[in-house]
Amino acid sequence: MTQPSPSPLFVLRGLNGFSHSMTFMNNNTAKDEPYQDMLVTGSSTGEVQLWNLKTRRVAQTLQGHDKEAVIWVKVYQEKNLISQGRDNNVCVWDFREGRQEVCNKIPVTSVSFCKCALSSEDNGSHILATPTCELATVRLFHLQTGEPISNLVPTKPESYGMVMCMKWISNHQLIVGYEDGTVALWDTKKQEIVSKLKMHSEPVMCIDFSTSTMRGVSGSVDNSLKLWHVDSSEISVIKEHELTNAGLSDIKIRQDNKIFATGGWDNRVRLFSFQKCKPLAVLDYHTESILSLAFSYPLAEFDHGQLLAVGGKDSLISIWSLYQS
Repeated sequence: MTQPSPSPLFVLRGLNGFSHSMTFMNNNTAKDEPYQDMLVTGSSTGEVQLWNLKTRRVAQTLQGHDKEAVIWVKVYQEKNLISQGRDNNVCVWDFREGRQEVCNKIPVTSVSFCKCALSSEDNGSHILATPTCELATVRLFHLQTGEPISNLVPTKPESYGMVMCMKWISNHQLIVGYEDGTVALWDTKKQEIVSKLKMHSEPVMCIDFSTSTMRGVSGSVDNSLKLWHVDSSEISVIKEHELTNAGLSDIKIRQDNKIFATGGWDNRVRLFSFQKCKPLAVLDYHTESILSLAFSYPLAEFDHGQLLAVGGKDSLISIWSLYQS
């Protein structure tokens, strides 16, 4: 007999539009109040909202994208924030000393929903990878200055189609998912593809990667979920799982590398073991497509548990506490 779906810990309501992207700002990235235990969301109405998880209400709303959808939010360097909007700009926000202002804007010449990716810090600097309007092209920028670095363009870009998703796996290695279903590993210093694999029959919609295990997982418009490994700069598939319903919007690996979650077009979140890609649970709460997922680091307010936030097209954000270590 099928087990009933569990219930969320609580639900955040009052979101303007729906959440395209979300990330936690918590004890590992915000050392003092009022930025502990916050969920940051980017909405379809152009707002960046900071949710207080204790009061379960919006604590702050940031406007920086001319009411165009915010499709990516990222916290870095404790209390700094980046947001990517459909206004073709990446906003770099400064939260230091109580400020909440845009300190820099970087142009993104893409009309797709592909999210940017930010490298880890290297000698005090970060590299921002952005999609473009050109076929199969990724553009790299210095985050601090906004100056362009280079373009990553494969040979015969027309065979790859548009860039669909990206993930840094080191300071000079970038994983890119393409419209034709290819997943490629780029050496950004040499500006060349080190390894590539046609993993999916349809566009690659989402990727996540664990640098501690050198394993990644990818989802697509098709019904295949692929678990893969990068070894000596070679990509190889470890496991494939056939989904009941096709179409994934987001994938997130929990920080302890024990489980990962997928957000589907069928309104459901599915949890898998990261080691063997074994299905664990289905979260059937939302009434429309799942658009965004985020795992927290252990939160003191919730007995140091790791929460899962789920954003749906139904304008609800559900918060879950599952499979705690």
